[in-house]
Amino acid sequence: MTEEKEQKPIVLAPVMPLVTAEKAAEQWALFEALKSKLLSSEDYQSIAGKCYIKRSGFRKIAVYFGISDRILKEERADRADGSFTWHITAEAIAPNGRSCVGVGACDSRERKFAHTEHDVLSTAHTRAKSRAISDLVAGGVVSAEEMSPDTDNSEIEPKQQPLNVTPKTEAAATTQVYQPKVPVTKDTLVKDGLRQFPLTNGLNAVGMINVIEDEASIVPENPVKSEVSTIKGFLIPRILEPLKAKHPDVAYTVVENQKKELLYILITGKLTDKTIKDLQTGANWAFKKAYEKEAPSQ
Repeated sequence: MTEEKEQKPIVLAPVMPLVTAEKAAEQWALFEALKSKLLSSEDYQSIAGKCYIKRSGFRKIAVYFGISDRILKEERADRADGSFTWHITAEAIAPNGRSCVGVGACDSRERKFAHTEHDVLSTAHTRAKSRAISDLVAGGVVSAEEMSPDTDNSEIEPKQQPLNVTPKTEAAATTQVYQPKVPVTKDTLVKDGLRQFPLTNGLNAVGMINVIEDEASIVPENPVKSEVSTIKGFLIPRILEPLKAKHPDVAYTVVENQKKELLYILITGKLTDKTIKDLQTGANWAFKKAYEKEAPSQ
């Protein structure tokens, strides 16, 4: 007589988060801080103008999160022309028992390998392990080894354009072209001397503040109308103008596109930690409210 398996009752309830939105945002911020402190420029590779974490970076993340990994499956497919592909399935396991499976493949025809037999298998291993680790703790970001130099660049931030800044002195009759040192991007970057301060609304990003030496850029997550009240009536007159009045060496430039949408604000001059904190608080509120105003009503 066969023993019947116990049937568990089906609970008709929505899937609920394990933590509150505030706690989730706090924990994600800690992860981003860990990456910025733990990973160096050697752990990133620039491809098509964007930085991707390399194998060394994901291995560091695995060590400090206590993640172990194992290979579940290895398959090689050979062709009549002598070329071949390795398919690897790897599993990453967290200390709490949660796991993710990653699949990686590498084809011997992808590029010219120095040691084809070894390099193709090794690359497939790296892709599978990095994918599993990324899915487990890094939000599924793509690793450098998964990319190729000819990656489609359609979604990459456009190159920073020079600003046309009119000199303050009356003796200067021509317009000078000024190239900021600070990036004007909402993306997380690895660059010597760069400090970044994410602007968020719960789990949603609303912008980024970038700071290098005596320059800062305030960049919205998406172009927002400069005429919106939180920008025109708050951020500029209540935050930037008082900053400029209090510190004569500080100046700011509002950069818009042809649709009169704010692309970024460039600030030059000595900025203290308190000043940056005030900018972060003011810009965070202004962008958050601006997007709420632009959101279609339900």
